[in-house]
Amino acid sequence: MDLGIQGKACSTVNEGNTALAVKSGGLNVFATPSVAALMEEACYESIGNLLDEDQTTVGVSISVKHIAATKIGKKVYADSVLTHVEGNRLTFEVTAYDEDKKIAFGTHERVIVDTESFLNRLN
Repeated sequence: MDLGIQGKACSTVNEGNTALAVKSGGLNVFATPSVAALMEEACYESIGNLLDEDQTTVGVSISVKHIAATKIGKKVYADSVLTHVEGNRLTFEVTAYDEDKKIAFGTHERVIVDTESFLNRLN
């Protein structure tokens, strides 16, 4: 897996992904868990087509600073860059923006797993 692989995900802030809706706060603004999920999506999508057919990735850690609020109706974007690979562990730098400003930044780690083996461990 090559360093520098980039990903992007986008969404629109709506009543279903606000802090009030996901119970992470009391305001109708883009929720921190929703920011984190958008960042994870950017990472996941960036490398999905590079994996073997029987593999996927799972998120194992995320560290995010959510620095600005975004109101309902605004478009939001997350960018990811693969910055470190150690065995099956992938580390990404992630950044999120709305239409006007940077709203969050951080790091996210994913691990490459064999899909069937991973699911069988759950039983």
